[in-house]
Parts: sequence; structure tokens; C-alpha cells
Amino acid sequence: MIRAPLPRLLEHHYVTLILDALHQAGVLAALEVPLHPSEVARRCGLDEALLAPLLTLACARSDLLDVLHDGRVVRTGGDAALDMTRHLLDQYVGGFGPTLGSLAVMLKGDGGRPAFDEQRHAAAFLGNDPFDSPLQEVARLILALGATGVVELGCGGAQTLCQLAARSPGLRGLGIDANPWMIGQAQRTVDRLGFRSRVELVCGDAIAVVRARGPAAMSNVQVVLASSFLNAFWRRASDLPDLIRALGALAPGRILIVSDYYGGLGQSEIDALAPRTLVHDIAQLASGQGVPGSSRILWSDAYAAGGATLLECHEACFDGIDRFIHVVELGESADAQFGPDLSGELRDGP
Repeated sequence: MIRAPLPRLLEHHYVTLILDALHQAGVLAALEVPLHPSEVARRCGLDEALLAPLLTLACARSDLLDVLHDGRVVRTGGDAALDMTRHLLDQYVGGFGPTLGSLAVMLKGDGGRPAFDEQRHAAAFLGNDPFDSPLQEVARLILALGATGVVELGCGGAQTLCQLAARSPGLRGLGIDANPWMIGQAQRTVDRLGFRSRVELVCGDAIAVVRARGPAAMSNVQVVLASSFLNAFWRRASDLPDLIRALGALAPGRILIVSDYYGGLGQSEIDALAPRTLVHDIAQLASGQGVPGSSRILWSDAYAAGGATLLECHEACFDGIDRFIHVVELGESADAQFGPDLSGELRDGP
């Protein structure tokens, strides 16, 4: 990794903000075909005098746009490239951007809640139709287990629950997410697909919701799914074991399937980290979630400290992030205390 001088870093920062503004203004979508800046300005209702130099800079400093010999600008890549661009900008500039902007305050340790744009974060996952992609590996594992009752912690847009409901008519699912915009999006998907009677969605703190339902609600649940959820419990060494112990009290002996990623900041050489992993680790750190363990061993140790056992591990690198699926057997612990400092709105989704 080449260390850059401050002026170059500022340039990169500004270019990212420009690209995000072009995305929000509809410019990136409009440039599916080559257009002159004046045409883009008319189509999107923008100030041409401001837009033209911004497009020039975006073309010169990113690989998202190209300028043709006649001065027209066009977006590189197809719909898949645009979807990934939208996802990254909505998640890291839109969702986590305010968090990074409040770092100076957070460094003083005032205990305030990090700023976060839930609507932009939810938009990062907008349009992820459950049936636009092959069956997710986590869904395959759950179907192979023959589960008929599933609780998903951090359900996001409920893509996995919808895939399960479509392939297992007897399945009943409960999805919980702290982001109201995400739950709204998920509810629209569930309703559109006709799964409302079998897939229930709740907005709130996942542990609090499950605990409020009581043991009876968990009696028909065989699998608890944590999708990009447990990475939020690495600020202190005791956080994840405490959570696992609490889950063991609520769903003793059940199978916990963890779909998440291996972090690296502070645990690995920075030059060895893929850019996407480094960016997400920074977002994790800034938002108070902590950087998740960088290896299967660290995660396995955390499970064991919470009375659970790692049974299976599936690993793959995708989109610049080392992802994994862990199949864990929860312990049969006595009711655990789960402090308020570990609850609240948790967010991720690398």
C-alpha cells in the first residue's frame, strides 16, 4: 500500500463525496448511455455550470465514468457494476458517513451515540430481490437441517427468510432488525411474495424481542440465524461471549448459524487487508461495534467462552471481504444477564 500525502488524501475524499452526490442526483443511472453534461443537467434537473467540472473530475479520478472524444460522458460497466456502486456509496458514504464525521467527538469518550443514517444504510440493500440470485448458502444449510422454525437476528431485507419460505411450505420465520427503514423494506417484500402469514417481522433490539416472547415462542424454533449481526459485539472481549450465553438461555441447545466476516484492523498487517475489509473495519470501529475477530479460532474461542460449540465452518472471499458461515450449537446456560450496553440498534451488512 502506497502512503499518500495529505493533499492527495483530501482529493480522494472529495471525489468520493462527488460520486455520492452524482449517485443521489440520478446522474450515475442516467449515464447508462453517453451524454453531454448539458444533456445530463437537463434530464436530472441540475445546475450545468456546477455539474460539468464535477463530471470532469469524476472521469479523471475514478474508473466509474469515461469521457469520450466528443465530450460525452458514459458510465463504465453494466447494471451489476452500478448496483455495487450504489451499495458501497449508500452503505459507507451515506450510512456510516455521519459516524466518521463525528469521530472527533467520539474520541473524547463522551459516551454519546454515534451518528448514523439508517435510511441510507437501508437503501444500500434496496432491490435485493430474494429470487434474483441463487439460493443462499445459509438457506441451503437451514433447509438441509429440516428446520421448520427460524429466528433471524438482523434480518435486513428478509431475503433469506423469503427464500426459505418459498422452498419450505411448513416453515415459520421471525425476522428482527433494529433499522425501521430496513424492516419497512422487508415487509414490502414479504407482502409482495405472499408470505405474511408465515414470516413475521419485528423492528427492535433482537435479544429484547426474543426475550419478551418468552420460552413458548422459542419452543418450535430449531435454528437461530445471525446475519451480519454478531460482528457488532467485539468492542470488549466479553461482549460476544455474553451474547452467546444469553442466546443459550433463550434457545438452549439450538443451532445458531452465523453469517459474517473476518476483520483485520489491529489484528493483521494493514497492507495485507483488502480495501473493502479495511473500509468496513473502520466503519465498525467508528460506530462502536469493534473489529470482529480475524480468524476462525478467535470466533470459536468466543463461542466457547459463551458455552457454545463451533460444529462447522464454511469460508470464502467475496467482494473483497473474507466471509464465513459458522454452524454453532448453543449451550444450555442458565438465564444470563444481558446489559443495556450490549443492546440497542445494531447495524452492519458488509
